[in-house]
Amino acid sequence: MKNTKYYDKITLFGIYNLTHEKALQYQSEYQIQKVYQSLDDVLQDAANFDLAYIGTSDATHYEIAKQLLTNKINVFCEKPLTLSYQTAKELYNLFDVIKTGFSPVYQLMRATTNNVLLKDIEAGLIGTIEYLSASHAKVSTSGKKPQPIWNDPKFVGFHLAGGMYALFIGLDLLGPAQLVTHLNNAYATHRAISTSVLNIRHKNNGISTILASDNLSRDLSAQILGTAGYIKLGGNLQKYHVDYHKDYCHMAYTYQVYDLQGNLLKNVDEQLKTAGEGLCFEIDHIYELWKNQKIESNIVTKAISLEIIKIL
Repeated sequence: MKNTKYYDKITLFGIYNLTHEKALQYQSEYQIQKVYQSLDDVLQDAANFDLAYIGTSDATHYEIAKQLLTNKINVFCEKPLTLSYQTAKELYNLFDVIKTGFSPVYQLMRATTNNVLLKDIEAGLIGTIEYLSASHAKVSTSGKKPQPIWNDPKFVGFHLAGGMYALFIGLDLLGPAQLVTHLNNAYATHRAISTSVLNIRHKNNGISTILASDNLSRDLSAQILGTAGYIKLGGNLQKYHVDYHKDYCHMAYTYQVYDLQGNLLKNVDEQLKTAGEGLCFEIDHIYELWKNQKIESNIVTKAISLEIIKIL
């Protein structure tokens, strides 16, 4: 919150946690005005706040979001909104915790904003995108390896922690998927490492390879190949290793544009300046949507959000 543009305009009003003692601890640490005893108390107090952020375990998102939305409470939910496509379609309001898309460097490369003079991808610097590979490697902090069971309705096959960031890039630049194949390999030598790989043929006939949850040998990175050139997009793994600030790995901070002969056309290198890079950009975006009475993000659209959950 302290790193958002609208820090002086947003109040942390209340908190509810299944463990009441933790809620009291958070209240003291972050100067939150009110602690709720139950979710029912939150619903009854809806007139006193504008938006609820859900940061609970994945399996609880659906039931909590459903109750909030049924009571006309705006929802900002961390990834994933739900664990199935059907329940996501039922609930969908806003699904915006995809830090990849909010990186200023990614936005500069993608040029979805109106104030960019040189619109790299949209201006056709690399022509039509035909293939991309995107990766986000992350060791599981829970120590648990994903073990896919095809008929388990609660299992989400692609690694949630990192894979979603890379998957967003593929869907944002190449559009909806037509055919998806999935490979998951749990490493026998490490209890917290597993690799998930998606190979996707998109409806526009482009192809992407999405790698997630490897052994942290790579950061958030992508190679974007077009008919006239290519782009290398990268994060900052060095900072991640030094202080384990997750945002340093989640957020792209540099990219280079090359022509087909390998000549460098453009280099962008923006160092991350605060530990709040990532979620603070999303909070800014949410505030602007709320202020302008818009219910859908133009960065992480409803279509992309639902496509991500369908693939998961």
